[in-house]
Amino acid sequence: MDLYEGIDARRIKVFGTQVQENKEYEGVLTDITTKTDKTIPNDYVFAFVGGTRPTKFLESLGITIG
Repeated sequence: MDLYEGIDARRIKVFGTQVQENKEYEGVLTDITTKTDKTIPNDYVFAFVGGTRPTKFLESLGITIG
């Protein structure tokens, strides 16, 4: 429910994409509707798998959890 509340409050932006490839300084995403690829710059990649929130970890990186 927290995810949906964040989306509704516009704190979280959801994209209809699939990750195709992660490179050192960029990622390649595919739009699931148009099947087109887009390369975007990135500094970090976070993969969240499971049900426990990584709040302490993110806050240790300087990310504010609202």
